[in-house]
Amino acid sequence: LKEEYDLVVLDCPPGLGLLAEAAFTAADLVVAPIVPSPLALRSLEQTSRFIGERGIDTELMAVLSMVDRRKVLHRQMLPLAETDDRFAGAAVPFSSAVERMGLEQVPSVLASPRSLGSATLKQLWREVRERVDLGD
Repeated sequence: LKEEYDLVVLDCPPGLGLLAEAAFTAADLVVAPIVPSPLALRSLEQTSRFIGERGIDTELMAVLSMVDRRKVLHRQMLPLAETDDRFAGAAVPFSSAVERMGLEQVPSVLASPRSLGSATLKQLWREVRERVDLGD
């Protein structure tokens, strides 16, 4: 596939089974959305261990998602993400523009290009491009 395509995106359901193993093996970068909670951090650790134990050569990039800065726990998780290299710098906010993507079936960066959620998703895309070396 690398000879024919610059980028292939696989959107997989949560879980650490055969499908995840196959997707991780094929991936240069695994982007894992993480809700800012201790349980989600535990899932990230399990995913990291799963990749390591199988010797899968891929990079894991966690992304804080559905961040609600009104919640104390969410605010407390932000510095952790800033100091852990596995996390993207972008933290996707809980945003109606992002939620509407599924309903409208239009990316928020097109439907609501000036929203905070869209700005954050653009930042995340820049980080993904940099990590997989897609250039400009």
